[in-house]
Amino acid sequence: GRQQQRFRCFADDDIGSYPLLDAEYILTLNPDVILLGAWFGDETGKTSWFINDPVFGTLDAVKNERVYAVSGAHMTNVSQYAVLGVEDVARLLYPDLFSEQD
Repeated sequence: GRQQQRFRCFADDDIGSYPLLDAEYILTLNPDVILLGAWFGDETGKTSWFINDPVFGTLDAVKNERVYAVSGAHMTNVSQYAVLGVEDVARLLYPDLFSEQD
């Protein structure tokens, strides 16, 4: 059977809306997956600036290549596009559940 994955969201720490997270806090969390707004990447939404930062190189998400950029329009706007944000995250976390045509 398929192994169920469980994810913990840093928001469980009650740090408020749109917090600025310092490197120390992120290192303490040592997340398995990191989702960055695409606006934090370069013009193509890549996350190389984060992945190549030596401060973050010890994170499990970086070591396991699970740092992703997601569309800000899909993740932060209260609109009909929010459902696309859910799909974006699902595709990143569970790529085996989607075909190329989906």
